[in-house]
Amino acid sequence: MRSHQPPTRPRSHLDIFNIALAGLLFWTGLALSSTAAVGAPTGERLEIADAAGKPVLVLTRDADQVAVADGAGNPLLLGARKAPGRTDYRLPDGTPFARAKGDPDVFKLTAPDGHLLRKVKRDEDRIKIADNAENAGAAVLRRRGADKWELEIDKDAAGKVKDYPDGAGTGLKVKDRAGETRYRLANTALTPVPLVLLIPDLPAGEARAVMAEGWLRGW
Repeated sequence: MRSHQPPTRPRSHLDIFNIALAGLLFWTGLALSSTAAVGAPTGERLEIADAAGKPVLVLTRDADQVAVADGAGNPLLLGARKAPGRTDYRLPDGTPFARAKGDPDVFKLTAPDGHLLRKVKRDEDRIKIADNAENAGAAVLRRRGADKWELEIDKDAAGKVKDYPDGAGTGLKVKDRAGETRYRLANTALTPVPLVLLIPDLPAGEARAVMAEGWLRGW
């Protein structure tokens, strides 16, 4: 015995519109998720290795983004410029970490709740990094000629990054107060950025954010 099938209702213009809209939303969602997954910039790289040449940090920047990864390429911090003079930093899982905001010569790094983490001020060949708005007791990155930056803590030399030609492909080394090589820089021009790693009592996350923001600003 044949089963009786109800007649198929012709699709109306509204049905066709709804199907098309669902398809559009589906593919738009895929495009947005794909864009979000890319996230990190793919431009200029700053590679920081330890004294033995093993990579420890990699910074990558383009015009409006900066990222910090460990030596194995695992992301640690992502920054995106949201407005002139403002960069929002987040952890790899999307958790807000900090915001850098200011003018070309000064920026404040603040936590998500708004409290000040660091104030950074650049004045010609000197960069001050402090944990207070008055820059009291600031660590100072000071340019010394064409081939060297120094770190000063309480007006005493505490480290330097300098070109030390050694025939190993790069002569840029970061040395501490005792003159021991702590880091090497691969394939980059002279920059004070890695000296931030030598600032005492600076939490690692804040150090990465200061380095990232400084490098994004052209240090």
